[in-house]
Amino acid sequence: MRLLLLRHARTAWNADGRMQGSSDVDLDDAGRAQAALAGSAIADLAGASPVTVISSDLRRARVTAAAVALAVGVGVEFDAVVEVDLDPRLRERDFGPWEGLTLPEIEAGWPEPFAAWRRGEEPGLGVETRAAVADRMAAACAHAVQEAPADGLLVLVSHGGSLATLAGALLAADAGSWFGIRAVGNGHWSLLESNPRMPPDWRLVAHDAGPI
Repeated sequence: MRLLLLRHARTAWNADGRMQGSSDVDLDDAGRAQAALAGSAIADLAGASPVTVISSDLRRARVTAAAVALAVGVGVEFDAVVEVDLDPRLRERDFGPWEGLTLPEIEAGWPEPFAAWRRGEEPGLGVETRAAVADRMAAACAHAVQEAPADGLLVLVSHGGSLATLAGALLAADAGSWFGIRAVGNGHWSLLESNPRMPPDWRLVAHDAGPI
């Protein structure tokens, strides 16, 4: 099996440098174009393999996933809406009171928690922990892998921070303290292959790949 971890395409908050977290922000025009390009590239990558697409339920991921599903031929359009399988466990990390703010605004309002977060520590304030993100993302991924064809391409459409945390967990890293994988760009992905002969169970074969 191949596992493609796709970050949603661009939103206006991405363009402005605002923390999105669990806020439900839609794609902007540039993001919709990115999603279409990503879909075409993933269709080429999939080739004749069966493809499964599962998405976070937040709009920016859901709309990106719809473009991919149409491109690979597994999406059905009804009244101009493409239905895709959703799993809320694939949401971005919940950043609580920081959502909607830029990094300078967060630093000005919460200097000590912000500094702790930048050091890789947990800031508190109701911000979801990395360990909690890793647990729910890994559970969603394991369920999807179990249901998808063993010889297929499984596409999980999610969010930058959550996907980086998941990639680390799949590579047997400690999600709470390891920061060896950075988030990919909007409309880009990490690609892993199942690795049954030796640990860990997955092997990273591409990172921050994409059409642009």
